Amino acid sequence: MLAGIEVLSFETAAIVTVAIVAGFVRGFTGGMGANAVLAPALALTVGVQQAVPIVILLNILTSFQLMPAAAKLTRWREVIPMATAGILMAPVGVYALLLLDQDLMRRFVAVTAVALALLLLTGWRYSGP
Repeated sequence: MLAGIEVLSFETAAIVTVAIVAGFVRGFTGGMGANAVLAPALALTVGVQQAVPIVILLNILTSFQLMPAAAKLTRWREVIPMATAGILMAPVGVYALLLLDQDLMRRFVAVTAVALALLLLTGWRYSGP
């Protein structure tokens, strides 16, 4: 047993399989698609309070290799306000994760993932600047 999860179990095999699929999706979509695959699966298996930090940490770790090249192309006047808002609102999100009912959060994550997947299936793409 590792961190409350049986290492050799169907649950662990399912998480590993979904993580591998999410890795492939990340390669094709540039990142966001992996979150849409991995977050609901983790939320169902380990709970939302554990799933959200895992997904965020995986995004941070897998983005390090892209940062040097991306920093040169970044429009800092656009990024800094968004980053500031994200930093300021992160504690609110953590508080919500700790305060709200886990089943409600699990449903919210699942509905959001399905809604985004359906939006992608319609063929809609953001075409703005």
